Amino acid sequence: MIAPKISVAEMIKVATDSKLLCFDVEHESTTKWSLPNFDIHGCGFSSFKDGKIISEYYTSREDIQKILTNCFVGDIEVIAHNASFDLNCLKSAGYVFQDPLIRDTIVLLNLYDENMQSYGLKDVVPEIYGEKMSSYKEASAAGLDTQAFYDYGKDDVYWELRIYLDYRPKVKKKGCWELFTVLMKSLLVFTDISYYGMLWDVDQARPLYIKLLAAKTRIEKSIFKKIGKLNISSPGQLKKRLFYELGYSPKGLVENRNTGKVALDEANLIILSKRYAVCKLIISYRKVAKLISTYIEPLTTEESVSKDGRVHGNFYLHSNTGRTRSSDHNLQNVPTEYSEPELAGINIRKAFVAGKGKKLIVSDYSQLELRLAGHITADKGFMDAYLNYSCPCGAKGAANRILRNCPSCGAKENESGGFWHGQDLHQATTDSIPQMNGDRKAGKVANLAIIYNAKAYRLHTQYPKISQDVWEDIVRGFLRKYSGVDRFLKSVTRSYRAKQPVMSLLGRQRNITDDARKERSEKLNLNQLNNFPGQAAGAIIIQLAQIKLRNRWKKKGWWIDKAMIINSIHDEIVIEADLDILDEAKEDVRECMENCITLKVPLRADPVIASSWGDAK
Repeated sequence: MIAPKISVAEMIKVATDSKLLCFDVEHESTTKWSLPNFDIHGCGFSSFKDGKIISEYYTSREDIQKILTNCFVGDIEVIAHNASFDLNCLKSAGYVFQDPLIRDTIVLLNLYDENMQSYGLKDVVPEIYGEKMSSYKEASAAGLDTQAFYDYGKDDVYWELRIYLDYRPKVKKKGCWELFTVLMKSLLVFTDISYYGMLWDVDQARPLYIKLLAAKTRIEKSIFKKIGKLNISSPGQLKKRLFYELGYSPKGLVENRNTGKVALDEANLIILSKRYAVCKLIISYRKVAKLISTYIEPLTTEESVSKDGRVHGNFYLHSNTGRTRSSDHNLQNVPTEYSEPELAGINIRKAFVAGKGKKLIVSDYSQLELRLAGHITADKGFMDAYLNYSCPCGAKGAANRILRNCPSCGAKENESGGFWHGQDLHQATTDSIPQMNGDRKAGKVANLAIIYNAKAYRLHTQYPKISQDVWEDIVRGFLRKYSGVDRFLKSVTRSYRAKQPVMSLLGRQRNITDDARKERSEKLNLNQLNNFPGQAAGAIIIQLAQIKLRNRWKKKGWWIDKAMIINSIHDEIVIEADLDILDEAKEDVRECMENCITLKVPLRADPVIASSWGDAK
């Protein structure tokens, strides 16, 4: 063990005086990330003294714990690059500490420039500062207990703190500091979610596995019967068989924006399926194969599921869309039931269950995208649909907080008294467009596509019962009826052409780079900008709700021990709670989701109690 040049006492004093401490854990690169029994080799720390960054690397467990105890407190800003991972490394290795005033340099850089190609430290430092950093492989070549590796550990925290000091004022100047502080509170929530994990029931998964394998075999045989044997998973073989050997027409298919060639992705297969029935089977086959390879098979191995039987996903707060991301395992993209008859009854979410003596509370926002469209565009039709309330007693009005009782007579919502607050906008759109023949699905397709500036061709692919020509008329009528939506979409186009950023809640910005303008079509770039305000707003709203819920349950002494968020999926959260607090916890979820932010329209959430995630829908 190499003795540190900067004592623990000095590092603590400098951090306390400067209100800054950066940390970065180092571990054996061959060690499998397995919560909760992960271990680390050492931890680098840096701080700021007399205008200079000081850094040191410690391997003594006692030294590391002492710094955490004294510095993960109060108003000391604690900096890390990919902070959630480092915090969970410390927790998994058995270190004890309070919630730090965390500051993640990846998120900081992302808010300054959402279009960076990579946020990895070894990529960022050369790009920004022109300095090459040693790789882990180079530094550890002679062993972890060498001066070269200790210097490597010190180098990491030096550059992480340097990035923070240089980019903190830039993010403040850009107007994104409030958003950054919210995201840092959210990071602590996602760190806990990742650490706690979702319980995976192998006994529930096994019959699903058998069904999926049987479905895969049946679909494969049906495809072979129609077009002959081939490797269905090979796009090259499929294209050769369909277009060159069988003469299928590629008319109307969309070319890949990077290669300029037609790819047999799901969008193009959907188009083909309207002419060739086998393409529906190919879509089903791919879905089954993905379910097996992405979820069922990996989650049946010991390496993917912790000893406690839980699946731990990693969550990331940096993206150019403003939405959170998940990987290893991606718990945000776990599919629900499928509409295809070949996949009937298969719902992988049923294998994610509540622990013994607990239940799940699953809650999402009602029509969040449309409510946000009302808030963002200030369209009167959208806003009125959600603001207005009415009761047979004669009470009428508008409120931007959900009312579940008539403010005049007290009648409960949806009871025989007939009090209601907010309409079903999908049904309202359907009822106002004769060509939809009362089909709510058509109204839903229109609402959720046109607010993002979708055209008739896309609407026809999603709802082929209505012809493309009729969809053209519907789009024009929709934008006349909801003129605020039309004005907003036109304002996005003006911003794009003027090379100005598009904004979302709390100052998050989205720019399209000059390279993207050259390489991609205006339509594609505008699609990203049209999607951004609503998607980014939805992401921050669910995070605000989770922060509020975490704070409430910490005060009650419930967090982790009795009630815990175990997954977060864009506009939905999944909670595991003890049976004796279930009703109160459910009400907390509803209240925190509906009252986490004040918008021009009310938010509505209706939590459901279930034994498994799949049973909640």
